[in-house]
Amino acid sequence: MSQPTLPKSLKIYTQDGNEVLKVYSITREKDNLIMDCKVLDAMRMDVMITPDEVLDNLRMLMKAVVPYALFLPLFAVKRLFKPRAQKRAASAEIK
Repeated sequence: MSQPTLPKSLKIYTQDGNEVLKVYSITREKDNLIMDCKVLDAMRMDVMITPDEVLDNLRMLMKAVVPYALFLPLFAVKRLFKPRAQKRAASAEIK
């Protein structure tokens, strides 16, 4: 019998590696973003982000989120080549 597949989620961790939030989906309802999430692996809920909240906190978003999004292509390339480098290092140790 096959195992049920869990929905894909964006996981958010504390600095010590504990999972605090899983985001299963983000949808738009009128002007708001609605996130289907699970907090502390216990309570699943829909949370809402309003345009006012985003606009009031634009400085924080511009400082952190926008530069992070701009670096995502670099992170993706590094991720593609990381396994190859590890394989080369392992094969060099064998020789």
